[in-house]
Amino acid sequence: MLDLFDGKRRYLIPLFQRPYVWTEERQWAPLWEDIVRQAFLAAGGAREEPPHFIGAVVLNQVRTFGNQVPAHEVIDGQQRLTTFQVLLSAIRDVAEAEGDTDVASELRPYTANKGMMEQPEVERFKLWPTFKDQPAFMAVVSLGSQLAIEAQYPAMYKRKVLQPRDRLVEAYLFFTHALRSYLDDAGVGRTAALHAVFEALRRRLQLVTIELSGNDDPQVIFETLNARGEPLLASDLLRNYVFLRASRNKEDVAGLHKQYWAPFDEEADDPKDAKSKRFWQVQERQGRSLRPRIDLFLQHFLAFKTEQEPNITRLFHDYQRWIREKTPFSSVEAELKEVTRCANAFRRLLRPDPSTRLGTFAVRLRDMDTSTVYPLMLALLTRQELPEAEFEGITTDIESFLIRRMACGRTTKAYNRYFLQLTRDVKALARVDRAAFQRLLLLGGGMSVDWPDDAEFQRALQERPLYLEFRASRIEMLLRALDEALRTAKTENVTINGDLSIEHVMPQQWETNWPLSKVAVAAAGGQAEAEQKRDALVHTLGNLTLLTHELNASVSNGPYVDKQPHITVNSALRLNTYFQNVAEWDEDGIQKRGAVLAALATKLWPKPRDNGRESADSN
Repeated sequence: MLDLFDGKRRYLIPLFQRPYVWTEERQWAPLWEDIVRQAFLAAGGAREEPPHFIGAVVLNQVRTFGNQVPAHEVIDGQQRLTTFQVLLSAIRDVAEAEGDTDVASELRPYTANKGMMEQPEVERFKLWPTFKDQPAFMAVVSLGSQLAIEAQYPAMYKRKVLQPRDRLVEAYLFFTHALRSYLDDAGVGRTAALHAVFEALRRRLQLVTIELSGNDDPQVIFETLNARGEPLLASDLLRNYVFLRASRNKEDVAGLHKQYWAPFDEEADDPKDAKSKRFWQVQERQGRSLRPRIDLFLQHFLAFKTEQEPNITRLFHDYQRWIREKTPFSSVEAELKEVTRCANAFRRLLRPDPSTRLGTFAVRLRDMDTSTVYPLMLALLTRQELPEAEFEGITTDIESFLIRRMACGRTTKAYNRYFLQLTRDVKALARVDRAAFQRLLLLGGGMSVDWPDDAEFQRALQERPLYLEFRASRIEMLLRALDEALRTAKTENVTINGDLSIEHVMPQQWETNWPLSKVAVAAAGGQAEAEQKRDALVHTLGNLTLLTHELNASVSNGPYVDKQPHITVNSALRLNTYFQNVAEWDEDGIQKRGAVLAALATKLWPKPRDNGRESADSN
């Protein structure tokens, strides 16, 4: 392994490759176990034991001039090479602290170049990482001791929880602690143990180095290889593909990366906390899978542009084919400008502002788990000529379409094709406005995808056991939306912090405290019929409301005479003021409230008539 860094040489990580991502559990600890195992063999003089293979690196020679240090570009293996430099620096510094100047002086030439150089401040490093990793890498390799590293990167606590340092600093500290523990426990003396580790690095750990020739395509090689245990994401492959093309086109790779791609790597999820998770790397649930936001964005961006559904497992290859076959951009810079423009629009869906119509719509979309709408939203959000009022009206129509179909039990199986067809239709419009969009929705995209009318919508809300048919997030979304619709200009703007739980006003287990009246039994035609009717009504919208978890637990399955005052006194929701003047709660009460909420929902989520006018009762 040491031969890789022997002599005057440099390894350049392309600035557009992903930053350092290796972790203790997945890579550092297994690597250290390999080293310790080989150190024991080295200490025992096991000459007949074959060396241990620790991977491969793929390199492409870079032309250098004058006093420049000979250099290679790292096509694959940047995580491994970076880790080796951190490891060697950690062992060097521990050896120095232990007073073992022999090992320390032996290792220094493997972590720093010496002699004449064009740019000594940069070329003295054996490896030059990406922009993001450069400060921490230079510190780890140059400062010379664990104390100096910890002084520059002190432990930070947030709410009494130790926060992780830079990943490269964490790697350095892991290897220094691991080496000291090994020296404590080796049982052969600290100097002998340290020399055994050095011997393992020099003779017992081997790599394969693959150097590309002029006819090899670095991108093809890169696509087929992964870092150790850390599979490449579609966005990793796509980023390399984009910037390799920029390099071939003689475009300003560094400038393009800094202006357009660096925000994808650096933007914080919490704008107020620069050390929070990276926004575009946060995992988002889409259907049954969790994927980084950047990969989800690229999936919907490609669907928006190609008007076809990309295969998420072949996202990079679909993107590559689109660029190769369609040549949609005049330059890589034009391509990155469009990616950035659409990413800014997509961010508004991922980080919604609930005080805006778009923010409200985005939150409800996520509650419905209807990501198939995102390509259409990109088409609308990037139409600069679309007035805000028209855009807000369109989001209301999409929301109405989705919620009415959801309430009426319509299938979502055709949504992928349907919303891609709508995306295609919107892009074809010379001018987009609400009336034109409503006509597209009413046509159903030429598919059997209807927009339920008022009568069916109201009937579904009043009669269907929505609590049994919907996941809790969808029920809560409906009830929150109805509560917001009940607020007026005269109503205080109350923000409900924290989660709310769904409450059955008449409990699901009603038998103990909610006996059937003789009138109800007679009206239903018998005891069994009355019980069946109640069991059906108890899960309908008219019997559902929202309470805090604490209030919900306190009222539980108690009788209405006890439950009603607790709800009306303690709940700030407009949804629950309905119960102030309702003295009894039975089947009739559920049906009456169901009718009231259904009428409110029809106004909140209107459907235009086929002539483009809204329903008569939706004003």
